Amino acid sequence: MRAYPTLAALPLVITISDRVALKMERESDCLSMHFEVESRQGTVRSRSMRERRRRRSIDRERGQHGAAADAQRSGILGWLREHIVGGIIGAALIASVTAWFQGAFDSVLHDVAPSGADAFCALRETVEDHWPFAAPQVTSRRFTILIGTIDRDDSDHTYTRAVARAFLKRNDIDRIETCRVLRLSNVGRDAEISAASTARRWLAQRHADLLIAGELQQKDKAVSLWFFDRDPTHAWKASTFRLDANLLKEDFAKAASTQLLGVALAAIKPATEEDGKYIVAVLKPIADRLRHLVEAPTGSFTRNQMVDLQNALGITSSMIGDQAGDNSALAAAATAYRAALEELTRDRVPRHWATTQNNLGLALATLGERESGTAHLTEAVAAYRLALEERTRDRVPLDWATTQNNLGLALATLGERESGTAHLTEAVAAYRAALEVFVPAGADYYINICRNNRDRAQTLLAERNHH
Repeated sequence: MRAYPTLAALPLVITISDRVALKMERESDCLSMHFEVESRQGTVRSRSMRERRRRRSIDRERGQHGAAADAQRSGILGWLREHIVGGIIGAALIASVTAWFQGAFDSVLHDVAPSGADAFCALRETVEDHWPFAAPQVTSRRFTILIGTIDRDDSDHTYTRAVARAFLKRNDIDRIETCRVLRLSNVGRDAEISAASTARRWLAQRHADLLIAGELQQKDKAVSLWFFDRDPTHAWKASTFRLDANLLKEDFAKAASTQLLGVALAAIKPATEEDGKYIVAVLKPIADRLRHLVEAPTGSFTRNQMVDLQNALGITSSMIGDQAGDNSALAAAATAYRAALEELTRDRVPRHWATTQNNLGLALATLGERESGTAHLTEAVAAYRLALEERTRDRVPLDWATTQNNLGLALATLGERESGTAHLTEAVAAYRAALEVFVPAGADYYINICRNNRDRAQTLLAERNHH
């Protein structure tokens, strides 16, 4: 860097030209010095800018990693907030609303149900019975009785518990309870229709077969009970029962068994009314329920009611065996019919006895057709012949002709498996006897079936006689 002279070193006399030259020289030196300083400062600034850019790049990289970590933390925390924290808050809100509603029901709805708690329970059941809260239907292996809360029952539910207690030791049914109260809003046909409609809706929602509801009669301390099943064609009526040491008397057990028998017999309608349809899937759970009724030692059915149940089980099992090719079901049907015949007597109920003998023959004959032996076919022939002793042509001609056709089938099957002609000859005679009734009656369906059976037996008989 150039050394500048001080003012003390300059000459005392300075001309104008010298002054100009000195001024220019100083200005030039200052400018040069200024440029040199600016250049150095520029270099410093350039380095500083590169350093700042390098630091910003590092900060961006750190920021990206930090943002990813923050996002991950945010995702975990967000999930926790959404599921756990939200669940806690939701549970707290539900508990608060529940407590509020329960308190409201206790204070406001005291006259609507025995207690506000019962009203709240009824609301909860109503919600649970509707989508999306409704539980999927599960087919029970037993008939199910739904017990409603007795209207105007006391705070201890004495009468409601008495109804439930009456079924406590019965293992042939399932018992469920509802806190809802079925009320007759008024007297008259419309009120009864409305109550029946509500009852059947409850049965459908709870997948039950029989509803028992009622109301307490305050004057004489008795309870009026109503029985509803799912069949809208069934009428219902009120029956009055009393307690003895907080237990319903024996007349209630008899009434309940009668109602349950009606439910069981109504359940087999598909087997008797939907002929020609494949209904095995419908009948199998019904057969299970009937089997529990007839096999339970603690049931309260009378002997006659048990006969009806055995016959119902026989009809249902026979249809299953016939349609599904299930030989065990056919054997179960034969067992049920024989159990019914142990109680049925020909002298007391001759037509019922004869019908059961005919049904037994059908189960045995179908089972015998599927086997190589002849034992079940022989038993079927014997059952048909017993039935014909009461199913006479004079008294019940169409029944007589139907049993004759059934007898012909069993005899023809026996004849096919034997070398002789005796059973085939008897089969042809049975078919001809049946046609003597079917043809004048104009029973075209049975005429065609019977003629085909006769023609087949006659053809086989002719072949045997020819050889």
